[in-house]
Amino acid sequence: MMHMDSVSEEALLQLRSKVSRLLSSQRFAHTVGVEREVVSLCALYAPLKTGKMRAAALLHDITK
Repeated sequence: MMHMDSVSEEALLQLRSKVSRLLSSQRFAHTVGVEREVVSLCALYAPLKTGKMRAAALLHDITK
């Protein structure tokens, strides 16, 4: 059974905004680049998980 992605564009926008306040401008630019790469990779390998993977990309550096 295939599950649909449960992370909306609105939720990603809110998450991106919150993360931007927690990271330096350089680290945030890196994080956005990781998110873009995730979109490309998910298109090839996991299209149904794109939203969740984008959220993970946005969160991957918040403790640094």
